[in-house]
Amino acid sequence: STYFGGGGGGGSYNIGTNQNNVAGFRTGNGLVQITVLTVAGEALDFDGVDDVALGAAPNMQNTDFTIEFWAKRRTASTTEGMFLIGTDGINNGAIFMYMFNNGGLSFGFWGNDLVINQGSGQYQDLLWHHYALTYNTTTNRRTVYRDGVQIGTDIATADFTGNTSFMVGQFGGHSRTDGSIDEFRIWNRELCQSEIQNNMSCEIPTTGSGLLRNFHFNHGVAGGVNAGVTSLVDYSVSASNLTVTNCALTGATSNWIAPGGVATGTTCGVFVNGINGTLSSQGNVTCFGGANGSATVSATGVSPYYYAWAPSGG
Repeated sequence: STYFGGGGGGGSYNIGTNQNNVAGFRTGNGLVQITVLTVAGEALDFDGVDDVALGAAPNMQNTDFTIEFWAKRRTASTTEGMFLIGTDGINNGAIFMYMFNNGGLSFGFWGNDLVINQGSGQYQDLLWHHYALTYNTTTNRRTVYRDGVQIGTDIATADFTGNTSFMVGQFGGHSRTDGSIDEFRIWNRELCQSEIQNNMSCEIPTTGSGLLRNFHFNHGVAGGVNAGVTSLVDYSVSASNLTVTNCALTGATSNWIAPGGVATGTTCGVFVNGINGTLSSQGNVTCFGGANGSATVSATGVSPYYYAWAPSGG
């Protein structure tokens, strides 16, 4: 708090330009108390020029994965890269997502890409939206969800085979985020739609099953002077932080900001996917070492789900 003297008369007091909220009152002795209320950062704003957060991703070669995050564009007139894992320019060597300037988006591996509604004028608003990108290495199926709703899927021609180079806010040297990103996670498994919906509007405080990177973006003072606040903390067990590079870290853009896509402190509830199997028919193997047994099982629950056979009774 800052106190200004006064004899009961009026006055004009300059309290600075980088303050969020100001409350004041006049005391009985003529003093005015000014209280500056700061707001914690909840997201990181990128300027679309050179801002980026750099570090290392987990090894994602030839494996299932899910990448999810919140993003808010500042303009729909540019094509914007949101992130890059691996190295661009090498077929199947880069996982990325970018938003087209004429609508639609792309989730790809470089030269092996899922393009959704390009040129359609869709997904052009300037609001916060959640994106989840999933991949199943058994089926090679890629799927994109926007705000928990599937908007596109395809069969990739090959797995991702790139390295662990990782950047948020840029797609290599091709396109950059002009807007804000929040709550970025990387999993080593394909999340089903219901789990994506369960977790997208909340924070997973530390870790979860298969959660390899977990960035909350809750750093600094929103719109304040944040010089030196350059570590984007990974709250997963990997603790693989990213380094915020080239951001101004002061003012309303190119800085830690609020609000984000997810309110700080909103914790996800435990996700339960109730899957049940019903055995409707079976045929026993007739002799040791035989392979003529069979069973028909009907599964209920939220896909994707998988099954495995195991002997019972030795």
